[in-house]
Amino acid sequence: MKWINLFLISIILVGIVGLSGCTSSGNDTNTTVANNTSVKPAPVDSPIFSNQYVSFKKPTDLTITDDSNSTQIDIKLRSGDKLIVEINSVTNDTKFVNSEIAQSNKTTVANRTAYEFSDPTTIQLYIPFSKSNGKTTAIWIQGTTDNLPDYNLIKDSLIINKIPS
Repeated sequence: MKWINLFLISIILVGIVGLSGCTSSGNDTNTTVANNTSVKPAPVDSPIFSNQYVSFKKPTDLTITDDSNSTQIDIKLRSGDKLIVEINSVTNDTKFVNSEIAQSNKTTVANRTAYEFSDPTTIQLYIPFSKSNGKTTAIWIQGTTDNLPDYNLIKDSLIINKIPS
């Protein structure tokens, strides 16, 4: 009779631990970058940052400076004095954009076609949203490859609220 009680108690404890969230979240996907290093993603329970243009999950250990205005995006995420991720709206010559895009990986971010490219120290994401008069306007996200979990958290949770004018 004692072993049945112990068995039932152990089943109840396993159930309680499982329901408490003390198990793996299954968020174990790694990202591989240009220098073939593999990194784990940032925590998925991060708070949300939002301004008139974009929303994304904020890496909890970074400080955000938002100098966006009525016509452009200008967001910087820092760890102390070190710039980790930068998000801007940019307008470039379309010929330049096309030459950069040719060397990048096509992907989808925020339900839009985007282009990502990297070197051993930086990773960049370019999300074009308009072309006119030989110019292409886009959201440009740049991060350091040694902080890929932060960059990936922002990229994977990015929502475009409004296109800069």
